[in-house]
Amino acid sequence: MTLIHEQLSQKEMINKKQVATIREAINVRYQDSTPKEKARMVAKMIHELIEDALPNVSIESKRSVRKALINRKLSVNSLTISANDIFECVIEFATQEEVEQELVSWVKKEVQLDEDLVEEYMITLLTRTKKGESELAVSSDRFSHEMATEPAIQVDEASQWMPKKKQRSNRLYLVGTISILLLCLIGLPSILSDNVMGNTSDYEVDKIVKSTVYETKVRMVNGLPTNLQYQPIDDVKLRGWLEERDSLLAEEPYFSTILEVADEFNIHPLLLFAITGQEQGFVPSSHTHADEMANNPFNVFHSWEDFNSTILESSQIAARTIVNLSKDRPEDVDPIQWINRKYAEDPNWWKGVSAIFNQLESAVQETEE
Repeated sequence: MTLIHEQLSQKEMINKKQVATIREAINVRYQDSTPKEKARMVAKMIHELIEDALPNVSIESKRSVRKALINRKLSVNSLTISANDIFECVIEFATQEEVEQELVSWVKKEVQLDEDLVEEYMITLLTRTKKGESELAVSSDRFSHEMATEPAIQVDEASQWMPKKKQRSNRLYLVGTISILLLCLIGLPSILSDNVMGNTSDYEVDKIVKSTVYETKVRMVNGLPTNLQYQPIDDVKLRGWLEERDSLLAEEPYFSTILEVADEFNIHPLLLFAITGQEQGFVPSSHTHADEMANNPFNVFHSWEDFNSTILESSQIAARTIVNLSKDRPEDVDPIQWINRKYAEDPNWWKGVSAIFNQLESAVQETEE
């Protein structure tokens, strides 16, 4: 094992303690929910944890990687995923271009080694695997010197990370897999009782899980760039950030509705919240008309005074408008500026939205250590 893979193997991206913390928080916060509902909430949060841990590859590649990680690393009692587990799955399921660009960049952030050394190793690894050679040789004197204490990669190790033919499948949806298994962790005797799970092997558990999974979810295709399409976020941080600013949107049903609509229309949740910040200052709870404003914080159809139905309807209208206005954008035009041309009369609206989006992204999204 090289020093790079040793560091990746030692870095836990998701562990049993995190899962237990999530489960406990859900149990405390949603005491009146059924075990099945709690399991789905836990599954969604774990899904987002995995999403955040992955390199910035395509949605299709992320789906395949997540599915592989769950199938390989989820057991009855825990889910532990190391950075090396992610590395191996990305090598296997991502495209060659994603591996060469996004995975290399991701590895540089995850290990505490010289970036040039990491890049040299990755280039050597990918070059060898492309040619199908059975042994990975050290490619430079500098690499040899800095890695002298580590044994050369052997035949079986090289083949372990060799890219395989892409295998895309819409058979299973990750959240369903996690949900069903976590039912036994939270406690749903009618589905997974103690006598069923007591001495059940991993193989038998796998059969139980796969017999009751959900179908794959495919998000809407739109003209937004990848960085503005739907991405899981740390909703706890976002809610806290909004609460610090006395925003009524931190409360229900507003908060969850906006997140769900973002998912439905494949729009980054922070973009929708950024628009509410530009339009209504995130709807301060202290405002005299806060309840009315929160029904339409996007000011669709001119303003909340002209159109005031529900947060669900106004969110869907805003999202649909964004999707429609994102079409046919010239490559050299900022995507939010392109939306600005019809969404708002103020030509500088997009600057405000962009600034708020960047602020939210910096405050809410977890950063790589």
